[in-house]
Amino acid sequence: MTMEKTVSRGTGHRDDASALRAAKTRLRWLISLEGFVAVTGFGGGAYMTTHPLSVMSLQFLRGTWFHTWRWPGLALMFFIGICPAMVVAAALRQRKEADLGHLCVGVGLIAWVTLEAAWIVTSAGLQIAFGLIGFGIAWRGWRNLADGRRGRHDSRDEFR
Repeated sequence: MTMEKTVSRGTGHRDDASALRAAKTRLRWLISLEGFVAVTGFGGGAYMTTHPLSVMSLQFLRGTWFHTWRWPGLALMFFIGICPAMVVAAALRQRKEADLGHLCVGVGLIAWVTLEAAWIVTSAGLQIAFGLIGFGIAWRGWRNLADGRRGRHDSRDEFR
């Protein structure tokens, strides 16, 4: 596609159909990432909750108020599993709160990974990967909020 076809009447903006397709693609990627995070968070939290003594060494809990991995597993299940799933559901239902939810999921995932990295570094590659996913989700959530305030798009229109 040439530049002339993507620029409409010299304004420098893409035509409406092209902009809508791009917004739909971005939203689908965002929902896919959050869905992936939700599934892994829920699965990991469920495993930690059902195997509280053997999932990881209990020495990592030394100096904390936890004696087993049950409560950290429940926190993982809720904050990294259920909360992103709720935002995905809100986005699929085209709720206006979903844009703020995307930002919160991204920032929350970054905070979780940062806490985990400071507390126990068992898999630096995994923590870096989820930190980058969190950054991507937070950045896209922030852009969606900023674009919505400028009147550039309404994420509720993206799946119609």
